[in-house]
Amino acid sequence: NELKTKYQELKSSRMSHVHSMMEEQTKNMMKQKAAGEKLIKHWREEAYKQADLIDRAVKESVKECEEQLIYLSNKKKQLEQQTIELSEQIEQLKEENSQLKASPHSGDSSGEAGSLLLPLLTGLDVLSNSKKKDTYRISHPRTGFSFELDCSNVSGSSTSADPDSSDIGYTPVSFGTLDAKLPEYLKEEIYFDKS
Repeated sequence: NELKTKYQELKSSRMSHVHSMMEEQTKNMMKQKAAGEKLIKHWREEAYKQADLIDRAVKESVKECEEQLIYLSNKKKQLEQQTIELSEQIEQLKEENSQLKASPHSGDSSGEAGSLLLPLLTGLDVLSNSKKKDTYRISHPRTGFSFELDCSNVSGSSTSADPDSSDIGYTPVSFGTLDAKLPEYLKEEIYFDKS
């Protein structure tokens, strides 16, 4: 009986030890499970944050592209309108130049030779204005820039000018494609004193 009692005690002790180990193992597994769930939750939240940031970035990029398209569309319309206006000005200048070329030129042979030589040297067309005596229309065909020189004070053909004045008048007619490049003083009337 004593041996049997010792066996039962040993068996009980062993069972108690195994039971304690199982409980400890269960606790460790529960801790690992909780830590794993916490980690999964953290990375899920981070993934949501990243997705939200990407979504915002895409929306902002789309908005910027739409604004840029609207700006370019408006710019295109402005350029098309400017092109139409410049084309109309060029056609008008061509028509005026044709009329001036068709009108009789005043002046001597040296003046005619000068008017033929000037385009070759400067690229400018010089035409007499049939409506204004001693007034010349000077234009640059490639850019559409043109102006008039009034020499009536020099020649004495002006009826309204001061008889003592020898000014040559500069009057801009069209700026053409040089509007943004011309200095401001060339966009206004100028009078040059011959003396």
